[in-house]
Amino acid sequence: MKAISFLSLSILAVTAVFVAVLLIIRNKAKRGKESQNGFLDSLRKENPNAALARVYAARSAHFRRRMKIVGFEARAVLQASPEGVRVIGVFNDGQPFDWLYPRNDLALEWIGNPGLASSNLHWISLGRGDRQLMLSADTGFIAVQSREATADLCALIDPGYSLPTIARTEFALEKNPASLAAIVLFFSLLLFAAVDGVLLNPYDLVYSRGVVGLVALLLPSSAVLAIPSYLLLTRNRVPSRESLVLSMVLLMGVACAIVPGMKRIDQWLSSGPLPYEYRLVEGARLQPVRSGPPTLNFTRAREYWTQFEKNSIHSFDLIHGPLGLWQLDHSKMDEPFRRFYEERRKSEGK
Repeated sequence: MKAISFLSLSILAVTAVFVAVLLIIRNKAKRGKESQNGFLDSLRKENPNAALARVYAARSAHFRRRMKIVGFEARAVLQASPEGVRVIGVFNDGQPFDWLYPRNDLALEWIGNPGLASSNLHWISLGRGDRQLMLSADTGFIAVQSREATADLCALIDPGYSLPTIARTEFALEKNPASLAAIVLFFSLLLFAAVDGVLLNPYDLVYSRGVVGLVALLLPSSAVLAIPSYLLLTRNRVPSRESLVLSMVLLMGVACAIVPGMKRIDQWLSSGPLPYEYRLVEGARLQPVRSGPPTLNFTRAREYWTQFEKNSIHSFDLIHGPLGLWQLDHSKMDEPFRRFYEERRKSEGK
């Protein structure tokens, strides 16, 4: 009861923290939107013909920080004019800003979606030093449109700026060696899991508490592989969003292949199949004569075992390697099962 109560309290605490974080984000977003609308209305009154754009803004120190609740510091308004570019807003810490960048010194640069710091958005850099701002087009909750909208923002700021190829078109997974390798690896893992795990390997994993515990430990642990995968992809110029998706896809491939892979490794490291004697206990359940091997349950061939007397002895070839897995050679049982059920169908048809 104490363990259950502690678990319930832990779940409630985590849920409360999660809800609190969501409320903080919601309130910040609401305040930012209200201030942005106010600046937008004010600038339109000053100059109805002004070229205006809603933007996310962040100072370079905030932008470089990987662990943050929100990727931007302000929902601001950008005004482009022949004299230069003006960005006006209020940072999350309450500090207002109204910065003007002369057209002859914009220091405009496409940053893109380089890593976790980008918060799944595409960014540009404007200005230098203390007045450097990282800007991204305000697309609301539709981050998929960030690249196109930020590219349009870049053209609004400086129509003569030459955008890099990655900013003008969607990222092509097949044209980047790292992303292409990730895709090939994913399908290779799926192919291995399907072909070797189902068709080629004649040994079935006999599940026991130890096996279930090992698999339950390895599956969550394999999630750690997503981190180096993500870092490797981003370092090879794969955008953050695509790197994140590919890392998750690779993780799915590993999850599919981990059990077939464990079976093969344990087979290679073992001394090969050995015969073990089992006693038929009841139904289709057999227990080992000597302690060690796991109990066998042939629930799909229950009728087959009714022809044998209770406590009858049967021999099975099992592999037991250093990983602690028990594997049964099902191929030796397929033929007796097939003959039994064929004869049964023939007798029922008479």
